[in-house]
Amino acid sequence: MVGLNWLDEAIGSFDGAFPEKDGLVVFNDGKWKGKIACHGLIHKNTLKYTGGRLFYPGYNHYNCDLELTHVLQSHNKVAYAYNSVVYHLQAKIGRSMMDLSAIKAQKTRKKDDKLFNERKLKGFPF
Repeated sequence: MVGLNWLDEAIGSFDGAFPEKDGLVVFNDGKWKGKIACHGLIHKNTLKYTGGRLFYPGYNHYNCDLELTHVLQSHNKVAYAYNSVVYHLQAKIGRSMMDLSAIKAQKTRKKDDKLFNERKLKGFPF
């Protein structure tokens, strides 16, 4: 679900923060409040900070957005677009009712967390 004028707000925030066209604007998702790039607008020029790829391919499901956020924050290339609202709607249901992809993703959580911590210690090399 998106808020009124969400894209205009995101583009305005991006243009104001990154006139060089190399950054990430994180939307107001109602949960992370701009701390993680789970929803955002990024320019292809930003890939120069990540080795030419958007996400590190070693993750199965989790932490690729968290790593991207950390890397770009270290280059001062993350801005928060508070007025650009993009909500991720997720039903609160029991584990037995989760779809197969969500169950599979949960099984990779520990592996992805371990990889993230190892890469963070090394400064997220690419």
